Amino acid sequence: MPAHAVPAQKTVARPRQTRLRQVVQNARPPSSRRDTPQAGGIDMLDAADAVPQDRVLVIGGQNAELLCASLRRGCRSAIAVVGPAPLPEPADLVLAPRVATADQAAAIGAQARRAILAGARHGRLAIGLIGAGALALGRAAARRLRDYGFARARLRARAEGGILLLCDFDAPAPAVRRDGKA
Repeated sequence: MPAHAVPAQKTVARPRQTRLRQVVQNARPPSSRRDTPQAGGIDMLDAADAVPQDRVLVIGGQNAELLCASLRRGCRSAIAVVGPAPLPEPADLVLAPRVATADQAAAIGAQARRAILAGARHGRLAIGLIGAGALALGRAAARRLRDYGFARARLRARAEGGILLLCDFDAPAPAVRRDGKA
């Protein structure tokens, strides 16, 4: 080999992974994440009673952590959108981690209703309210969400600040005709 030649370096071929798989594999275990600001998303899943059968829809906010936490929990599916959409994916659980106004909460409530009706007869909504007037915003949002059919509204203080608004949605039973057909 001539003196000016550089020996070829060996390269190791690695299987390609999707970005989400890399994020999930590189994430720290749940016990070590409790002290981070992102832990509110995991607390949000706990408060909303997320179970493996749930299809989760995350609207806005810090959605990557919630998506990963939903998948680690074993939820059937998890989808994130930047903001309310006219035709959302079917969902059993709708999460909105960072809501600052009553108008945002109402728009999310409308989308949550459409998503739950598209996928199930019963669903849940969890909204993380932020800002100085989060408690008053939570009360106003709960009243507005009643108009969309959400019931059993509960307000809870969050460890990292703000308020968590939890609601349930039960679709009305279909009308049955006298001949027994729906």
